[in-house]
Amino acid sequence: MKKTGESWSNDNTTAAAYGRLCQALVDAGHIDLQGRVVELSQPDALRAALFRLGADQIDWLTESVSAGWMNLAELGQVVATRDKLMVREHAARLQPDVEPIDIDLVALGEIDLATVSDTADPPLGPYLDGLLPEVGCALLAGKGGVGKTWVCLRACQDAAKASGWATGAAVYLDLDGNGVGKLYARLRLLGMPDDAIRQRSVNIIDPAALGGERRKSTFETLSGILKGLEAAPPRLLIIDSFAKAIAAMGGSENDASDTNRVLGLVEVLRTRCSVVVIDHIGHENTGRPRGAAAKVDTPDTVVMLHLHEDADADVVAAASVLAVKDRHGALRQLAASGDLMASGSHLGVIRVRRGEPYSVDLLTAKAAKEADETASSVARATGTDPNSQRRAEVERCIADSGTGGISKSDLAGLVVKLHSTLALPREDARVFVADVVGELLRSGWVMEMPVRGGTRVVWTAPEPEPEPEPGDPFAGPAAPGWDSIRPQ
Repeated sequence: MKKTGESWSNDNTTAAAYGRLCQALVDAGHIDLQGRVVELSQPDALRAALFRLGADQIDWLTESVSAGWMNLAELGQVVATRDKLMVREHAARLQPDVEPIDIDLVALGEIDLATVSDTADPPLGPYLDGLLPEVGCALLAGKGGVGKTWVCLRACQDAAKASGWATGAAVYLDLDGNGVGKLYARLRLLGMPDDAIRQRSVNIIDPAALGGERRKSTFETLSGILKGLEAAPPRLLIIDSFAKAIAAMGGSENDASDTNRVLGLVEVLRTRCSVVVIDHIGHENTGRPRGAAAKVDTPDTVVMLHLHEDADADVVAAASVLAVKDRHGALRQLAASGDLMASGSHLGVIRVRRGEPYSVDLLTAKAAKEADETASSVARATGTDPNSQRRAEVERCIADSGTGGISKSDLAGLVVKLHSTLALPREDARVFVADVVGELLRSGWVMEMPVRGGTRVVWTAPEPEPEPEPGDPFAGPAAPGWDSIRPQ
């Protein structure tokens, strides 16, 4: 028997070694003379990996097969393991030598304290009413048609306007095939000046079309565009969409390595400008972007848009805005509670509305809550809030019942049958009536009269005298003891 590593013949080519291995497999009964499968697979399935191993390694495997040390399945496992090891060793040899980098005071200088914030919460971003940050990477996810493109175009308009409509203030990379002309048409609907559109204040690019012109793949073109932007970053960069970017790379959304490779393309830009990646949500789990967890782990901000029903005929699209991730804490200022510890905190509602021009506006949850509290306070003071109106109906029914009174059960039934905006479920109506009657009893306006084992509520307060006409000579003072102001 030959020594390990020595060739079995004078022909040391890889092809010859491969032929000898196939003959050994035939002799061992693992394949027949026509190469048809006897056990698991033909050696042809391993051809590429075997050829990478070289003649000496193949001859060693041939010796092992001939000696009965491994069958075809075991051969496949050994080849796969050795092939991976060789690829890693080759990649390691290609790595350049690491040069030392100084990070001391002389090399990097002193810290500029003007760049150090001492506020509890970072400032809200300047785009789309504070939703998108000034610097960092945000993932904006939602189902198709929910308004993601409108939202990002409005943010681009904000960035371009803030720059004085400078060329390239915002860049929109349309990988999703919306159409450059159609996106500019939307910007025009949003009121962007024609001169700003001509001068590409918002620079909308179709990487696939640009790559076709330059005979490059879409992913090569995307990578080249992003590398070029590092020298002169825009204020805002939109990548639409993540799914098309990773598909152009040939990767999978479910693979964390592929996901981080795509997001790694903006690793430098996210430290110099605002980067927004448009993404989609899954059909089953709608509480997070679909695919690998790295989609949530890697960006600074992750925001979800969910369809919001709006009866206004002028509303083109409406979406509830939820914060899935808020790394720096700026978005908590939009939430009603101001606390974003829980994933999925409600930030407000975005509406796209027809008009001259169209508008895309975020009504924050905090602003909505403050407006609701103000409106409720005014309604309570003027007696126009729902509970005041229900109470007035209960008091009227008691007064109209006369000396016979009315049962609390009948009063609850009346509350159940009120107008749809005032009606309560029966159990809630009973609790409400009991509270109102109890308060009226304590103030002396009603009494409870026993009737056939139950009680009826009877109005006992005197009716107020009508106000006298001005100049009435017979008008006298009010009856002694009458108080025209109802007890509260």
